[in-house]
Amino acid sequence: MDQNKYLILLKGEDKTSSVASYKIHTSNVEILFKGKFKPHRYHIQNVIIEKNPDIIDIEKKSIYLNEIPIFQVTQVFNFGKKIKIFYQNGESQVFDAESIKFTNKESSDKTGLVERVLRYWTDISQYTKTDDKSEAFLKKEFDKLTFLHPESVLYSYLNKEPVKILSPSTSNIIFPFKFI
Repeated sequence: MDQNKYLILLKGEDKTSSVASYKIHTSNVEILFKGKFKPHRYHIQNVIIEKNPDIIDIEKKSIYLNEIPIFQVTQVFNFGKKIKIFYQNGESQVFDAESIKFTNKESSDKTGLVERVLRYWTDISQYTKTDDKSEAFLKKEFDKLTFLHPESVLYSYLNKEPVKILSPSTSNIIFPFKFI
């Protein structure tokens, strides 16, 4: 089936690319796989079929899976309760819509200051090496720092925003000794 128009999950696993056709009956779904001549029957509770997704423009968006950024994304299809993400290496993954969050890059960093500062720090970090044979330690570390979460302290500092102080509730914490 066309992955741009359909999402077919069998027992929670994406099988869209290997399905040739399907027929929905009252209690089961007949699925004919590509290259096979006999359809397989699946109980209707084990099959999720979604059609006609909304294509999400990701040009100026950051994508988060449970507050962790996702990189090298080429396309995102919103099937309602499920979101399918395609990566640069040709692979794809399906996630629950509640676990995916989109933020506008422009609204979180209007001037591009954070990106420019990170690039500058990465550029000058190459001059901190102490041994002629090895690469600079700071250079290696800054090369790994490709993204700053908009809710991080460093991001707030670079954007000259006040740091958000979150006070966790102590009612659910069990103290082994009397600290309260």
